[in-house]
Formats: sequence, C-alpha cells, structure tokens
Amino acid sequence: MRVRIVDHRGAMDRGEEPSSRTVEVAGLAPEVAGGLAAVVLGLPPAWPAPGPGEHRCPKAGGAVVVTLTDD
Repeated sequence: MRVRIVDHRGAMDRGEEPSSRTVEVAGLAPEVAGGLAAVVLGLPPAWPAPGPGEHRCPKAGGAVVVTLTDD
C-alpha cells in the first residue's frame, strides 16, 4: 500500500506549493495507514482514513489530503 500526504496548511497563504510525501507501507490495514499518516503530520491520531482513495482530514480544515492506494 502507498500513502501519499499533501499538506496545504499555510502554503496557500505564503504563495508556496504544498508539501507532499509518499510512503510505502507494507502489512498495514488502510485505516491504520491513514492514522499513521495523521500522526506523522501532527494531527490527532483519532482520524483514520477508511480505505483506499483520497481523504481530507476534517481536523485540519480539509487542508491535509491523504491518498491511500493498493499498488
């Protein structure tokens, strides 16, 4: 599974490109991978992404997008 994190927080205000990271995650369920991504970004770990696809973190005002893919 691949987890891609795009963090838009503050980037638009500063006229910068959002930061983006992609991480290969082996052996983790999608909801665990999404929760791990939230922790890496310093967001509350209680936000797990429900499965593959694009998810916007509501606790960051939708400014953090986590995309989970099965490839």
